[in-house]
Amino acid sequence: KLIIEGIGFKADIKGKDIVLFLGFSHQIKVPIPENLKVASEKGVIAISGADIEAVGAFAARIRA
Repeated sequence: KLIIEGIGFKADIKGKDIVLFLGFSHQIKVPIPENLKVASEKGVIAISGADIEAVGAFAARIRA
């Protein structure tokens, strides 16, 4: 789980992308890998999947 904190910071799932609003003038789109499930709810992004390395790598990519 990743927690997003800040005024105006949020994450939405649109199709096969996670769209992040992080205070920039534009939104950031990150494609979700096929083997992972991502849920976003009130500032918390939950990433799950069978491959723990893929989950960790995707979480690190979002954090970066």
